[in-house]
Amino acid sequence: MSKNKENNNRIATFVRLMVLVVPLFVVSVIFEKVGLFVMAGIMFSSLYFLFLRKYLWFLLVLAGPSLCLGKIIDIPISSEWIYEARAAEIFLLITTVLYFLDSYLNRKITTFRIDFIAFVLYLYVLASSASIFYIVDFRLFVFGMKVVIYSFLAYFLTRQLIDSKRKIEWFMYGICSTVVILALQIFYKFYSMGFSTKFFFERNTILLPIGPIATTAAILAFLIPIILAFYFQLSSKRIVRPIVITAVIVGVTAVFLSLGKGAIISLMLGLLYLFVKLKNSRVSLFLMGLWFIFLAYLLLNPFFSGLFERFRNTFVDNNTRFRMLEYKTSWELISKHSLFGIGVGQQLGYFKKILDFETAGLVNNFFVQSLIDLGVVGLGLVVALVGGIYKKVRVAIKASLQNGGYYVVLLYGFGASLIVAFINGLVEVTFYALPYAIIFWLLMGVYANIQQLAKSFNYHK
Repeated sequence: MSKNKENNNRIATFVRLMVLVVPLFVVSVIFEKVGLFVMAGIMFSSLYFLFLRKYLWFLLVLAGPSLCLGKIIDIPISSEWIYEARAAEIFLLITTVLYFLDSYLNRKITTFRIDFIAFVLYLYVLASSASIFYIVDFRLFVFGMKVVIYSFLAYFLTRQLIDSKRKIEWFMYGICSTVVILALQIFYKFYSMGFSTKFFFERNTILLPIGPIATTAAILAFLIPIILAFYFQLSSKRIVRPIVITAVIVGVTAVFLSLGKGAIISLMLGLLYLFVKLKNSRVSLFLMGLWFIFLAYLLLNPFFSGLFERFRNTFVDNNTRFRMLEYKTSWELISKHSLFGIGVGQQLGYFKKILDFETAGLVNNFFVQSLIDLGVVGLGLVVALVGGIYKKVRVAIKASLQNGGYYVVLLYGFGASLIVAFINGLVEVTFYALPYAIIFWLLMGVYANIQQLAKSFNYHK
């Protein structure tokens, strides 16, 4: 009886889905409003919904590694505007649509997990949307808004879907693969440039599929403490442990090879935090550090000379002088638009005009960027997010220790990565760069769910 009921529900769901999808598909073909990729996306979403709805969370697992592919689809908006979409954006959009479609078609009463962080992110989306009334460049507004919207979606969806031990482990495997792929891309870039010193001293011109090498290094530095903690979290009998620690080793090597001062310093501080907190693993961490230094000295000695040269010239090089110019220009904008800012995404246009640049980049400080975009309103929301995340860290670790400490090692890893993210975000473009924003808020959603699991004894749920 129950089996017949399940089949009837499946048929009813299929009929309701076809009522929604077929007219959309037919109209799209008749009026030629969409391209082949969009049609393929509709068909993929329909099939995934019908047969793999229980595994909707797996699309979020794929979102992280898919960032390594870079921009894969060009969507023409006008004759002068082509929207470049990443695979991770597509996965997030499909997951969003199918998640709400599932609730509608199956007439479920869904209880969303809305916490303080999700609420503040939603307020940031609203404040950013409201800035449309005083922007000067709509395309730059879209560029800025997609970072804000995808940040909210990444956090919201993982809060709803990556909510069990098994799903969290699969997500962590996805993060490990992301680190390995990004590290290999850096190694290949170094090789393809003939091991040239340009890799060291002209790094601002180096691009990888995910974006500038500085963004790649920042993402790696953020992820490494988490997967290192994941390695110690796993049982010694798990066959995947060697793979996980390999991801850590190649990731650390790639961060140093990138010569990103902010990424290296923040990573070292994050790992130091782990060394202090993981008392039972200090010997292992110390030996790993010694082996890395020894191998790096043998194989990458010329590279370390370049690294020391960059640190020696920190306060006199062109990069530092540009940062000073960047902060001065930022202050000019902030002082004139202190309350509501100049609007999301508009800073790129203002900088090009004021500094007479052909192209401009985002500001290398997330507090300053929020002030420029949305004024004191944006800064207040960012401060609220930082405070909310910090509170979660303390509550989660305390709860885990009280209930047996199963997740405490992984939670320490998140704490270390948050140290990396905060410090690196003060000197590099991080939270407002789309790839970094997506991976960061995906992990924050998972982290919030680990906090909930840590409050109970249902570790094997």
